[in-house]
Amino acid sequence: MSCGVPFLLLYSLLHYLTGFHGVWSTTQAEHQAQLLEHIFSNYTSYVRPVCDQDQPIQVKIDIAIRQIIELDEPKQILYLNAWVRLSWDDCHMTWDPNNFGNISNIVVPFQRVWSPDITLYDNGDSELEGSKDYLIDIEHTGILIYHYPTIIKVLCRIDVVYFPFDTQVCPLKFGSWSYHGFEINVTNRDSAGDMTSFVENTEWDLLSLPLARHELKYGCCPEPYPDVTFYVTMKRKPLFYVLNLLFPCLLITAVALLGKHLFQSLYQ
Repeated sequence: MSCGVPFLLLYSLLHYLTGFHGVWSTTQAEHQAQLLEHIFSNYTSYVRPVCDQDQPIQVKIDIAIRQIIELDEPKQILYLNAWVRLSWDDCHMTWDPNNFGNISNIVVPFQRVWSPDITLYDNGDSELEGSKDYLIDIEHTGILIYHYPTIIKVLCRIDVVYFPFDTQVCPLKFGSWSYHGFEINVTNRDSAGDMTSFVENTEWDLLSLPLARHELKYGCCPEPYPDVTFYVTMKRKPLFYVLNLLFPCLLITAVALLGKHLFQSLYQ
């Protein structure tokens, strides 16, 4: 009997803790279900969210260059591995965490919410790969955060005057294609693009990734169209071309000139 009492006490304690954990998990699941019902009960993802006052939605954009895949110089197309980072405000996506089990954020599929149609101008493809394939993080303050990796294929004007000691600058212009500046205000999140995760390239050095915000008016419309343009500044590594192109050319030229000089000296 003396050995059975501690065993029963231990069993009762484990049963109590297990049951408590189950109640806690169920409560959290209920809070999450209530939150989803609160957010999406009267929500539509097909139109731009507008609340009491028709203010433009603030969209912030940032980009991180992961790798320079290739610069196709004959076609003037730059291929990049990049991470696109977007955030915007949605006045319908706010809640008090105290009313929903202290849940301060929730992650949902991309198709569940409205998202700005941020487009890469001069895109060499139909759309950015993966731009609609990942999850969106919704903060209780109404800020939506969407980060996704992609392969960028963009047109880039190539200047080879100083080849192979040239520097190329390829602009990445991001902006809304359908909404003007009074509906979506596109701004930059940081003062420059992110280069901290860049992987070295055998042919190009990534010198800098500055950016500039513009507001342009086109002939079709009186409203301004803001954009954020990142300037991918790359410098070619000349060693390969010096050893395999310039040096042999100089050597052949020197041999030809020396042969001509010797030929002229022989006959004189």
